[in-house]
Amino acid sequence: WALLSDTHVPENPADAYRGFKPYENLQKVIAEVAAAKPQGTLICGDVARLQGLAGDYANVKKLLEPVSAAMPLAMALGNHDDRKNFLAAFGEAQKGAQPVKQKHVLVVESALTRLIVLDSNMATNSTPGLLGKAQRTWLAEYLASASELPTLLFVHHPPVDGDNDLLDAPRLFDIVKDQKKVKAIVFGHSHRYGFEMW
Repeated sequence: WALLSDTHVPENPADAYRGFKPYENLQKVIAEVAAAKPQGTLICGDVARLQGLAGDYANVKKLLEPVSAAMPLAMALGNHDDRKNFLAAFGEAQKGAQPVKQKHVLVVESALTRLIVLDSNMATNSTPGLLGKAQRTWLAEYLASASELPTLLFVHHPPVDGDNDLLDAPRLFDIVKDQKKVKAIVFGHSHRYGFEMW
């Protein structure tokens, strides 16, 4: 799988931020992803520029066509995404969509791995994130009944103790601490690469 995060694609392709041109960046990266031919592509939140405008998602959809036509595509929602506009662009019933009220949750399984895409979007263009009780309850029940297939969780906000991070991170760790099938939690938001053992 190809993992992308914080693509921040704007409605205006010329929009630049701190010297970065998100539209051009995604255009270049998607060409590289398509050439690499992974099994699928996942964007770990902040798909849209700032407010999750319909035009942002129209551009994302256009830019993703080379991969969306050839492989599975999954996207998490971040704090700059708008759930209503996102779902209007990409559809309510995406492959692997789960019945979690007012959240965009996906489960994608292959022969070797299970990917669970969680939704930490609390409010568009507000920095902190929250899974919320309904999603945490769904996750606990799902993991308890799921097979032992190695599982990776994807969520936009870092599961750490910060005011701008995943506010219910301790509750997420309470759910996964006894689930040996959960091998990693992958997140975006911080705009930096790193890894830690827990």
